[in-house]
Amino acid sequence: MKGLIVLPLLFLANFCFAQKPVFKSKKFIFGYDYGTSIPGSDFAKSDVSKLPMSRFYKQDTNKLNGYAKKGFHYDIYFTYKILRHLGITVAVSGDQDNYNINTLYAQYIPFFPPNTVAVSTGDNYYIVQYLIGPYVNITPVHGLNIELKALCGPTSANYPGLEFFGGPETELYTTQKGSAFGYNAGLGITYMVEEVKEIGLGIHLNANYIGANISYPSYSETYYTPLNVYLNSSTYSIPKTMTMSIIQVTLGVSLEF
Repeated sequence: MKGLIVLPLLFLANFCFAQKPVFKSKKFIFGYDYGTSIPGSDFAKSDVSKLPMSRFYKQDTNKLNGYAKKGFHYDIYFTYKILRHLGITVAVSGDQDNYNINTLYAQYIPFFPPNTVAVSTGDNYYIVQYLIGPYVNITPVHGLNIELKALCGPTSANYPGLEFFGGPETELYTTQKGSAFGYNAGLGITYMVEEVKEIGLGIHLNANYIGANISYPSYSETYYTPLNVYLNSSTYSIPKTMTMSIIQVTLGVSLEF
């Protein structure tokens, strides 16, 4: 009687084990991620202690607040595995985040009579990183990898142009694109779906944290009449800085070969 119970269980276990795909470790990984970009640090702040509003309050005029809102992130990367669980990753990382113009507008209008001024922007933030660094993966169970990356490299970011309307002149405030040496540290989980002709397909969930102290080398103030007739423009080579951090939560796919 026991044999009638044990034998089918052994057969089922053997069948399940036999059907489970075996994924061989590969040397190369090519992947793409897409997801959410969540700003932090001064990049996300919107108080009046720093530019662009601090000039009205006679406070710090060498640092910027970013007024950044949540946007989207993407990255493309390539990994070469030196050892089974250790490799080198190169990546291009991009974020597009929105500018909280409504908050800036609410801070700007108290300086003027009601319904006489406005402030606007037609730009978003575009942050790009060119990264390289070590990659480590741990395989707790077959077909599932825990991945860690510690990358660094050149980082660039614009600051959206701001147009202040009202009064005798319209002012366009623009900042030259900023740069820094930034970092990008990430943790991810990859599930290997299948392998076809020695090429493995993986689906992965990632969480990254990026940081940089962006330096903007100059800014310009351009003035127009209320009828949009050009008056004059001045450029000032006075660096402005902004601390930037972003949390990136992404879903992606990868090919291993």
